[in-house]
Amino acid sequence: MRIRIWHDTTYQYSWPVTGVIQTLRLTPRNTDGQYIMNWRIDISADCPLTCHVDAFGNLTHTLTADGPLDRLAVHVEGEAEIENTNGVVTGTFEPFPPTLFLRETPLTMPSEEISAFAREATAKVSREPLPILHALLDTLSETIVYDTDPTHVHTTAAESFALKRGVCQDVSHIFITCARSLGIPARYVSGYMHRSYGLNEQPAGH
Repeated sequence: MRIRIWHDTTYQYSWPVTGVIQTLRLTPRNTDGQYIMNWRIDISADCPLTCHVDAFGNLTHTLTADGPLDRLAVHVEGEAEIENTNGVVTGTFEPFPPTLFLRETPLTMPSEEISAFAREATAKVSREPLPILHALLDTLSETIVYDTDPTHVHTTAAESFALKRGVCQDVSHIFITCARSLGIPARYVSGYMHRSYGLNEQPAGH
């Protein structure tokens, strides 16, 4: 399947700023099931884009725009040829070993409650990683209520799990914490979600 993507981000400043420095992570890489046919980033300001690869293998672009600026628009447009791989991504550029993603981070520190939940949710499934992860996702979707009010970007997995409420990023952090507590490397990634408008409406696109 071939998909076309338009992505616009507009920054409107309360007062003109003297300059802007940004690092953009808006360029996907090729994988075994994804081929980027063309991709372009346009900036409303007159400034160069410097491309480099960060420590995790992401294609990033850095811009430095001189002011005064009261507005900055970033437009991304491209096409990708994709295949259905049932959610399994292979052929990615991975500079680090998977075991790196077993380490604990401030947002994914496991609580006793989360560790117990992970064991219970996967107790009756095969000991293979994929069935375990599917069981975690299915159980989490029934356990955490989508609610934009009680959490924020600094809410930890343990805090949102105790509330049994949160948004997409909270469920992601809980899932990562559960997987790592079971010895399965996991990390937070971002991308574009394809959905059929009118058929699969969702309050967020993470």
